[in-house]
Amino acid sequence: MSERLDPSGTAWGKSLSPVQVVAVLSAAAGIAALAYWLAMPASVKNITGTVTRAGKPLVATGEGERLHVIFVPEVRRPDEFPTRAECDAASGTFRIGEIRPGKYRLAVHLFDERHMDALGNKFDPGNSPIRGDVAASNQVIDIHLP
Repeated sequence: MSERLDPSGTAWGKSLSPVQVVAVLSAAAGIAALAYWLAMPASVKNITGTVTRAGKPLVATGEGERLHVIFVPEVRRPDEFPTRAECDAASGTFRIGEIRPGKYRLAVHLFDERHMDALGNKFDPGNSPIRGDVAASNQVIDIHLP
């Protein structure tokens, strides 16, 4: 014998209020996020790359210039902070020894000795349009600046 539905459309005889719907959806989203974080490896190692501009490595041309590359998590956990890469301003290359896999906003600065950014802060952590997806150890993520 089939179960009879009442006019509200639910098997138990009452519909959910908007607050209850939000609570159920929030709980489901929380469970999905937890499953996602638990399924990911804790960290990956040796992420490298080259920063280029107009097809050429972005290198320091003045004395005292420093290249900074920062990976900012798009979805931050409470215990997670931006990761600054080790950079070689003479070659435009960078390396991160260890980082959590995930999606990142990539920030790039080329500072002079007065801490002025030669890139005009266009690619700072809050404004950078550049994104990267860290997925595996020994991954190469090249950054191409417009």
